[in-house]
This record gives sequence, structure tokens and C-alpha cells, in this order.
Amino acid sequence: MSVKLYVDMRSFRMMLKFRGAMTIFVTLAFLTFISSCYGLERKLTTVKNPGCDDHCDALVLLYIRADGSNDSLHYLWDFSRKPNVLIALTSLSANLTISWGDHQWNTTDPHMNFTEIPTYSFGMVVDKIWEFNDLNDTGSIVSVNNENKTAIGLDEFSWEYVDLAIQNHSSILKMKSYHGVRSGSIDITVTSFGDKDHGQVLPHLFHSSNSSQMDIVVNNLGTNPDYTSSRFAFELVVISQELKGNSKSFKILTRKSLDDEHTPGVFTVNDLVSPSASERSKGGGWLLWRRVSYTSDSRDINNSTEINDYAVENVMNPVSVLNGTLLHTFYGDMVESYLVQSTKVSFGATQDGFYRKNNYTTWTFLVGYGYPLEEEFSLLVILVVSIGLGVPAMLIIIGGIYMIIRGFSTNRDELFLSR
Repeated sequence: MSVKLYVDMRSFRMMLKFRGAMTIFVTLAFLTFISSCYGLERKLTTVKNPGCDDHCDALVLLYIRADGSNDSLHYLWDFSRKPNVLIALTSLSANLTISWGDHQWNTTDPHMNFTEIPTYSFGMVVDKIWEFNDLNDTGSIVSVNNENKTAIGLDEFSWEYVDLAIQNHSSILKMKSYHGVRSGSIDITVTSFGDKDHGQVLPHLFHSSNSSQMDIVVNNLGTNPDYTSSRFAFELVVISQELKGNSKSFKILTRKSLDDEHTPGVFTVNDLVSPSASERSKGGGWLLWRRVSYTSDSRDINNSTEINDYAVENVMNPVSVLNGTLLHTFYGDMVESYLVQSTKVSFGATQDGFYRKNNYTTWTFLVGYGYPLEEEFSLLVILVVSIGLGVPAMLIIIGGIYMIIRGFSTNRDELFLSR
């Protein structure tokens, strides 16, 4: 009997080792699959002021080419006047051509183009920053009369290059601007990505290789001395190569997110989408942000306030608004035919102390091609859930097999003794 039991236990131990090895193999294969989903999607090539090596000391234009398996996305970030970006989709064989001339964008004689017509193009301009006197402490700019609002064009700021970090999966540009009269600064960090992941800084937006991120900080910016309750808002202008039409308009879509891992307590995501993006047809441009702004450089839920968004409006004189930007250089007189609209985003909530409490406000958003990504669980969450569910299930299965083998051995021993 002892010999038989020894043989059965030896077989059981061998089975445990086999199942343990299989568990490790399956886990490693699963992690490899998940890692590939979050892996490199596009190869980035980043160039400052392409083709202008001799007389372009200060950064004016950052060009990022993102090559995928079938096409190329081109990001052109222009800081010569107002911060603006052009996103163009082309084939892999297309190239950018720029003739700098006197180092100025000359909209009457366009000198920036691609060697082939892009399949789709989309642009965005940070046009103005608004200061408003929120006497009723609502956080909303629409409830404030014109006497308590001041618009400052972003072309009134002097933009200075700070740093450019080029990495394997991303490129990070830092710019700082100063106003001639007001103290403080507006700081912008632009990040382009070659993979799919969450951003490094709060609110950790979920990006893909079809998007870039702009992080704006209003840092100790001087306020109007006549305003006792100052808040700030940004006005954006977006342009799509889609032609104007009676029913054509950018839309702001609000959706809920169950993700509490990366941005605790913030469950609302806003998407500003072009008509083709909202229809999920081929092409389309979009912006995405979470409704949270941070009031300190140590970003956390304790140093946060709300973001308020407003209706999209038509731009009556797009040539004047886009004049001197890369977008006007690229689109030329076609801006009159294309869809050009604007919207505002303001910062603050009731009883948060207004801007003067911390003199610091942030806004982080993504701008991209196609349709905004839906939130996904991170590799860590997937791994924890898999281990949490998989290990107990494996123990139950192994325990059940052990009980069956033990019961079978006991029955055989009893039968042997009865003889």
C-alpha cells in the first residue's frame, strides 16, 4: 500500500510541476501579448525649423513625422505668432517642402507644402486668453458681462524656446512666453507619441500614435487690478479641410469614464470632434480633455478645480484670425471655404478661491487624427485582475484534482485490504 501511495504522490507532484510550468508559460505569453498592444505604433522623426539651419536661431517651427505601416502623420507646431498646429495624413512617400525666405510666413506666396496632396488635414490655434471678473463665483464666462471681460491675443506674447527632448517613443518640446505688460508667463509643453499609453503627468490622458498632447500652464500671470475675482479662459480656433455646409459643425461630446486609476475622482471626458470624426468616417480631427485643472505644480486631487466648456461658434473672418500662422500659409484662401470654428474653455469652480489663491492654472488636452481613443485598462490593472482571478481558480482546480487522486488511492487501498 505504501508503495502505491508513494507512486500516486510522486505522480501528483509531477503534475503540479507541469501545471506550474504551464501557468508561467501562459502568464508570460499573456504579458507579451498585452505589451505588444501597448508597443510602438509609429516611428517618430523630429526636426526643428526644417531646412532653416543658417538664420533660424530661435525655434519657430517643430516638425514631427510619424511613420506607420501604411501612412505618415505630419505634425507641424508653429510658434511664430500664435501657438498652432497642422496635422496632415499622407502616404509614406510624401515629403514636406519649406522655403523659408526671410523667415516669415508669407500667406500671399505660400512656401510650405507636401510633395503630394494630403489625404486629410486638420488644424488648431490657441487664439486668445480671456480674463473675466467672476463676481458671482460661478466659474462660467458666459454669465459675465462684457465690461468684466478682457481678451488678450496669444500673438501679444513673446514665445521663447526652452528645450526639446527626443526619445525613442516621444518628443517633448517646452516653450515659455512673456507679455509686454503683465508679469508671469504662459508655459506650453508639446508631446508627440509613437505608441499607445497614458501621459506621464496628471491627468494622464490616454494617447495613441495618432495624437499629440499640449499642456498649458498659466503661471503667476498678472491680473487686471480692477478685477477682484479673476479667472482665465482660452479660446481655440479649429479648422478642417471639410467644406462648409449648413449642417456641418464641430461638436463637443461628453462621455463618462470608469477609469479611476490615472485621474482619481474625474470621470468625465470631453471630445471636440470634426464632422467626419463624429460620423466615424475616414479622416477627421479632434481634441480631447478631462474636466480637471490643477492649481499647483504638485498636481493631485487636493490641488484641482473644474474645467467649463462652451458651445462651438462659427468664425466670421477666418483669414484675419489665422493671418500670420502656419495654417493660413498652408490653406491659403481656401480657409474661406473650409470649416473654421471656435470654442472657449474656462477654469474654476464655486468657492475655489479664484485664480489669485494659487496664481497657477493648467489645461492638458490631446489633438489628433481619426477618432478619440476609448479608455483602456493599463497593463498593471490587467495583470492584477488576471492574478487575482487566475490564482484562486488554479488552486481550486489543483485542489480538486488532489482530492480526486486521494479518494481514488484510498478506495484502491481499501479494496486491497479487503482481499
